Amino acid sequence: MLKTEKWVLILGYFSLLLAASINYWLTDPIFFIPLYTIPIVATTWYGGLKNGLITLFITVGFALSFNSFPNSNNIVAFTIQACIFAFISFLLFHLKRTNKALQLEKEKRTLNIKQLTYQKHIIEKRREELEEINEIKNKLFAIISHDLKSPLNSLKGIGTILRENKNLPEDQTQFLFKSLNDTLDNASNLLNNLLKWAKNQMAGETLSFRKLSVHAEVNECLKLLKPIALEKKIRVTNLTDIEETVWGDRELLQTVIRNVIANAVKFSFPEGIITIESKNDGDIVSIIITDFGVGMRPEVLEMLNKGIYVPSSKGTSKEKGSGIGLMLSKDFAGKMGGNIYYESILDKGTKVTVTLQASEEAYVKLSHSSAYSVISV
Repeated sequence: MLKTEKWVLILGYFSLLLAASINYWLTDPIFFIPLYTIPIVATTWYGGLKNGLITLFITVGFALSFNSFPNSNNIVAFTIQACIFAFISFLLFHLKRTNKALQLEKEKRTLNIKQLTYQKHIIEKRREELEEINEIKNKLFAIISHDLKSPLNSLKGIGTILRENKNLPEDQTQFLFKSLNDTLDNASNLLNNLLKWAKNQMAGETLSFRKLSVHAEVNECLKLLKPIALEKKIRVTNLTDIEETVWGDRELLQTVIRNVIANAVKFSFPEGIITIESKNDGDIVSIIITDFGVGMRPEVLEMLNKGIYVPSSKGTSKEKGSGIGLMLSKDFAGKMGGNIYYESILDKGTKVTVTLQASEEAYVKLSHSSAYSVISV
């Protein structure tokens, strides 16, 4: 029995004694019937039928000892009335206990449902993680099998020619060494991008988010890309707003901008034009890179917008590439709460829109979920 019920029973018996004491002075049935009924109801309600009956018998005993009943009719009437009250109190007590049991069962079921929902959420999250890992594995195998094999075969071919033809003319030798250098650069860029992409997929990598000037970061990227643009006599113009800023990681942002501009240079015709503009839409800042090169086929455009790895084709000057740069850029933009959208018309050109968060407040409001931990500096 609960402590509360024990105390109620004690108080019930105490009130019975009190009723008996009062009954000693008041012998009119009008007074003693309510006095004795209250302890019976209380003990039955909180203690059950057994304790109620014990109280009833004690009550009748007290009443008889104090000659509370002038005749037998009164004692019969009182006993019947007390039994009715005790029975009703027992029914109420049983109903209360049943309701309590039902409430406990309901709470138990609710808890079980919550536990099952949580377990289902964990399983679903784990399934998504496994699918993501499997997708990463497939992308990695595709890159290694397609893009890493190509420069290695080129190096092997150049090495064979140089080994078997030791007296080549100067111009052919220079051409082979240039091809060797270009192939090594291509392989180096591929491996660097591959390492960055693999590092990007690892949970727990720390990013340093800060306010970054769009115009300044674009200029930094153009300094590195100037040699390849000059080689094709392509004019790249930075038309971004000098005052425009975004919230992101500097290394990720520069990688995104550099890869997109490099791709635009690669597929632009010699002496072409590339423009870089910015647009502010409140919480979102867009960096728009437009070229007037070869454009893309609709199926390639669709794959890029879905973030699917697309093996690169040769550029307008036979430049080689891996295609990992654009995939890497889309992943990196996503890590900063943004995205990359491609629009293109075959033989007309391509427009690439990189969207980023305009401020820390915008980034937080987006509640961008990521496996990365972010440090603001």
